[in-house]
Amino acid sequence: MRRSRSVFALSSLVLAAGCSSQGSDSTKTKTIDVAFCESLSGTFVDLNEDGQFDIGDSAIYKIKVASSLDGQANCKSTNGTFYGLEEIVDQRLIDGEKVFLTNAQGTFMLPEGNLQTRATGHLMVGIAMEQGDAQSAGKRFTLGDLFPAEHDATVFGQGGTVNGYVGVAKFMPGIPPRAQLSLFNRFAP
Repeated sequence: MRRSRSVFALSSLVLAAGCSSQGSDSTKTKTIDVAFCESLSGTFVDLNEDGQFDIGDSAIYKIKVASSLDGQANCKSTNGTFYGLEEIVDQRLIDGEKVFLTNAQGTFMLPEGNLQTRATGHLMVGIAMEQGDAQSAGKRFTLGDLFPAEHDATVFGQGGTVNGYVGVAKFMPGIPPRAQLSLFNRFAP
């Protein structure tokens, strides 16, 4: 009886492992180019309710994106969404502009699957928020405010053909801002 349970448990683990990689492909590497096309919505959370954009406050946002596996993504044909959350942890000057250093996390929802990101990011503040309009409320952040400086992030694939992929993303400012995702399949033979 004890041996039957062991065989059953081992069989279940093998079956679960096989199912967890279902949907992913065996390609060892993938590169995905993403263009951030349009800020759809956002929320500013003034955690200490002081009316200032400062350490401890957060920005939450949703952006329409375009992705491509074989070249540069084009905003004329958007095919996904990026959901971001950034908590301010420090303030700096970059090229004479006030920029906030953040603990950033986000999720790309693309045709290839979902990709989760984690990074130390950057936020810039518009003039209205600098002058005391920093109350907790819905805000439409500009793409330039959300991506003012280049930074790297870790990436984890979740589901679809990116299940089991890990790697890095390079977020780059510009018109439009972009992210270059370089992924490695940790389950590839």
